[in-house]
Amino acid sequence: VSESDVTLTYALTAGSLPSGASLNTSTGAITGISAVGSDTVSNFTITATVADASEGTSVDVSRAFALTIAAPVTQTFNYTGSAQTLSIPSGLTSVTATMWGGAGGGSIGESVTGTGGAGGFATGDIDVSSISSLAVIVGGGGGITGNGSSRGSRAYPNGGLGSLRSGYENGHGGGLSGVFNGSFTFANSLIIAGGGGGSGGKGGAGVGSTGGHGGGTTGGGGHSSNAGGQMTTTGATQSAGGVQTAAAGRPNGTAPGQLQGGDAGNGQAWSTSWNATGGGGSGYYGGGQIDDNHAGGGGGSGYLHPSLVSNGTLTGLGHAV
Repeated sequence: VSESDVTLTYALTAGSLPSGASLNTSTGAITGISAVGSDTVSNFTITATVADASEGTSVDVSRAFALTIAAPVTQTFNYTGSAQTLSIPSGLTSVTATMWGGAGGGSIGESVTGTGGAGGFATGDIDVSSISSLAVIVGGGGGITGNGSSRGSRAYPNGGLGSLRSGYENGHGGGLSGVFNGSFTFANSLIIAGGGGGSGGKGGAGVGSTGGHGGGTTGGGGHSSNAGGQMTTTGATQSAGGVQTAAAGRPNGTAPGQLQGGDAGNGQAWSTSWNATGGGGSGYYGGGQIDDNHAGGGGGSGYLHPSLVSNGTLTGLGHAV
């Protein structure tokens, strides 16, 4: 008997395949199974037929299956102010993550309020086939400085600080939210939603300043009330923190960087009333800060790992309300 005369085929002979599935009649592979809302059992029979064309004979072998399709497991992580751990169970190959960055803090100055930038949105499917655990970071919203009394605490993790100035309450930048391979480091970044920039106190134009939104691939820029609403800080990008513009002689802040929003200069040390400014949001790179012009900080950028994350989306959402 020649091997070319013998064929092996597969057929569904009883029951139904799981929803969305199809049977390859040449190999017997079952592929394309759709996700289900609850655990679902499918009962079916596959028959393999071996046919010998030279002899004109065939043999059928059948097997019954009861295949359980498990529903996806959802786990929600809330804000704790520290890194949380998700251990990857054996056999799990993909995790879908969805997150929002923390919003920037608002501001109060001369009876006019300013608005912090909204946190960014990020989602994607993480390939965890070679990953043992994920570090999950839930970012906090930016707070507000005291009226010349206390600068307060930065938002977790690494939101930039607003300036401290008597007569103004200025917003801190929001913290990033993200998922990291094993531990919270820049090199281990998988998915990040950027934090929004904090708002600065009111300036001469009679309106509150606005912080830039979190990224998105690029964070939004912060706007100055004192300069008629023009953008004076920029959001972070995929390769660098945001930048600032500042008048000579203003107190220096701390530049943004990897996973770190920029700190505004401490305006309390400067005699002019212009130094009431917001901090930058943290992100893959942090948003820019400013030491002048009653401006909001820039938003941090989001991030999707180029090879370990698929079906990803990064979105900047505008200003917080």
